[in-house]
Amino acid sequence: MRGGGRVGGARYSCWCEAHNLAFHSGAGMNELLDVAACKRRHLLSYQHRGRGTCYGYEEGKIECTQAAGQQNAKTRAKALWKELKRVLKPGKFGAAQARELWSTEEQVHMRPGHFWALQFGDAGDLLADPSRKGTVVLKEFSSREYWPPNEGDPDWKDVYRGIPRHRYDPGECALLLRCYVHRTADDPEGLTFVRWQEKPGEILVLNSSELRAVEGRQACDFKLTPPRQPKELRQQQTRAKKKAPPAKEKQFDPKMRFRLERELDRDTRMVCDYT
Repeated sequence: MRGGGRVGGARYSCWCEAHNLAFHSGAGMNELLDVAACKRRHLLSYQHRGRGTCYGYEEGKIECTQAAGQQNAKTRAKALWKELKRVLKPGKFGAAQARELWSTEEQVHMRPGHFWALQFGDAGDLLADPSRKGTVVLKEFSSREYWPPNEGDPDWKDVYRGIPRHRYDPGECALLLRCYVHRTADDPEGLTFVRWQEKPGEILVLNSSELRAVEGRQACDFKLTPPRQPKELRQQQTRAKKKAPPAKEKQFDPKMRFRLERELDRDTRMVCDYT
């Protein structure tokens, strides 16, 4: 598909790197929907009226109305948010629809339903409000609003400094994130994730309409697992260490790599592509 209502069909589907890039950004695809760098281009031949044998996707035509297209997608996203909202909790992992790439190296993993993984933060800690402890939602919106307010406005708070200002529609929520984790370029499967380094002072906030999966939801239990460390043998432990109190929770290592199960990656992509 090339925008403007243009749709192409072929006998075979190809998801090589050149096609993924073309579908995402249009780069490398000409006016005849032909991707010259495709590794299986010879399989995509067809007879074009007036041009003879051509390669690529044969153009067709469909009609998309506001009610049947974008409006239905928004309805599905709202229904999904009602399910995900019940299992939100600080520290859990989730997945959000990817709207941009962290680097050009991520293009190798670009396929339909591309997403970023994330970990939720605690809104009570940021707002210094004990009554909000244990919640992820910073603010729920009942009308269309740009949030956070500009500095100097009546509703402005110093804790909002560092939060990007975005538009929110009725029923949407601003969710606090601890961090994003993205796919590494050195894993050809695209199933290894590492923490994305945010800017100094930046506070990561996600619109609930972009959320697609949450850890603990039965339909798509999105869970990232860290690499298993070898268990220390009892004979190697010192007597002082055995009697020592339990250690505190370790700080999040920005270089720690996480692994996503292949089935979860497939299911999450399907949710992102559908929604």
